[in-house]
Amino acid sequence: MSAGLPTSLLVCAIGTTTVATSWAVGGAVETMRDFQNSSPSFRVSETVQSFVTRGEAAFRNGRYEEAVSDYTTALSRQSPSDRKVMAAIYARRCGALLYLNRFDKAFPDANSAIALDPELFNPYEQRGLIYRVRGQLDDAIRDYTTAIRLNPRAFMAFNNRGVAYNHKRQYERAIRDFDDAIRVNPNYANAYMNRGTSYQALRQFNRAIADYTEAIRRDSRVENAHYNRATLYYFLRDYDRALIDLDEAIRRNGDPDAYALRAKIVSGKKQREPNRSPGGGRGE
Repeated sequence: MSAGLPTSLLVCAIGTTTVATSWAVGGAVETMRDFQNSSPSFRVSETVQSFVTRGEAAFRNGRYEEAVSDYTTALSRQSPSDRKVMAAIYARRCGALLYLNRFDKAFPDANSAIALDPELFNPYEQRGLIYRVRGQLDDAIRDYTTAIRLNPRAFMAFNNRGVAYNHKRQYERAIRDFDDAIRVNPNYANAYMNRGTSYQALRQFNRAIADYTEAIRRDSRVENAHYNRATLYYFLRDYDRALIDLDEAIRRNGDPDAYALRAKIVSGKKQREPNRSPGGGRGE
């Protein structure tokens, strides 16, 4: 039978260590969250397709262990001669492994997918994320750049490359990538949030607040936007607005930094400290 195997861009939000001084805000949100499909249709057996379909259903419902198991079975039953199909399944299993934080196992799956089908953009994004987590920023940027070359509409590759540039403190370069992510997908809230962290690092605070606000408008669940905006309101002595955002950050994830800053405001220590900086943005 003829069955489509569009390669999915897996969801994977990886947090970074945040700076705890000067009410620094969080690292950029780096995701492979949405499904971006670019693969052609392939001819696969009904048995292989059934395991791939079941794996995709498990993945969508957050049952990543089951997804890994189903994709593994699909790989064992798929003819190795069909390289593109094998690559697509490896990329899917890599995605599930990334959700499970099993980077040691995800990395060879990304490599296998790339070796089998060098024109498939998703595994470069996946491997780029692993490189970034390992601190290999130049390798991550190289892979994200390849993903963008293969799919110029891969907005998450733009976003994640921007995150890597943020880590290299190349904030203006990062902003260009976040601009491109927004150009391709204006509803992608993480790109606004991440661009805000770059503007905050450049001390362009009004632009940062505007981006955090837009990120929240696009998706109120976006990670770190409320806390980041609160730190700027605090720095600008707009304490009422800071408290509203801190309350929201605490309600969402019990952010310990949000508790600490809220306590500082509530206790009445509202005088700005000499030469105090609001720090850089916490996006990831």
